[in-house]
Amino acid sequence: MKKGKVTTILFFAASILCYVVAIIKFATDTDSSMGGMWLCIGSAVLCLDVVNLEKNKK
Repeated sequence: MKKGKVTTILFFAASILCYVVAIIKFATDTDSSMGGMWLCIGSAVLCLDVVNLEKNKK
């Protein structure tokens, strides 16, 4: 596999894991601020994934 493809897959997996943690935090905690934080981190990692994907296309 190419290095760029592996990096893209790892970024995507990291964002999915952050979203899973956010769902767990929203479901179990009474304070939803930690869930919101993990949701933002997952979205940021997903944005980095898209930037990395666009960079590797060129």
